[in-house]
Amino acid sequence: MPLETRTATTPIELRADRERRIIEGHIPHDTPSKPMGGIVEVIRPTAFRRTIDSAAEVLAYVGHDSGKIVGRRSRGTLELELKASGLYYRIHAPQTTVGEDLIENVDRGDIPYTSFGFLVRSSDGHRYTERDDGLLLRELLDVDLHHVAPEPDPAYPDATVVLRHLVDLCQADPETMAPVALRAVELAGDNAPLELRRLAESITTNQPPENRTDEQEPTSGPTISTEQELDSMRRRLEEAYALTLTE
Repeated sequence: MPLETRTATTPIELRADRERRIIEGHIPHDTPSKPMGGIVEVIRPTAFRRTIDSAAEVLAYVGHDSGKIVGRRSRGTLELELKASGLYYRIHAPQTTVGEDLIENVDRGDIPYTSFGFLVRSSDGHRYTERDDGLLLRELLDVDLHHVAPEPDPAYPDATVVLRHLVDLCQADPETMAPVALRAVELAGDNAPLELRRLAESITTNQPPENRTDEQEPTSGPTISTEQELDSMRRRLEEAYALTLTE
């Protein structure tokens, strides 16, 4: 599944001992994000456990810029610790222009947030349910942490980006994600991207997206090629929508 990036709106802090060149921050558990196209995300305490328990490489960037690397787990310049409240990290900033600028900007308060990049391991790595208020809740349960990144801007991804990402998720795991896609389209209405609306239509009708005759340009979303597959998908959809989203 594709790399995703998020921002935790908790500040990072520069250690008082500047000579040690240490920057610390954390990614909190069980803290709901703001709604993104009708979807609210929360990181569960199990989300990063596999990464922590393994020797998996994790990098530290400045603002998701892979050209501005300031720490690497395998070299000991990025340390990770999992606590009940969240994932904590410690960067030993390099004696480079990027490292000096990072320390100065954090010290000034110009870079006060933490972002991170991750990949969902499998369909079991996240779970979608419907909240009492009708919004979709996405729980991150088991993901690969790719990088952490001190970040000046706390903005979450644009809702369109998050909704378009559902197309990729459906392509990777259509059985689980089909009901989620339908509910997301229902919540987003006209704001749902074309790829997602086409996908939802292909799930609920007998007309695969590639056979449409309207004037809109086809997209590269997942397709269902046979009548038998369509019938099977609709049956799974009815069961999943009735059970999964209402649990």
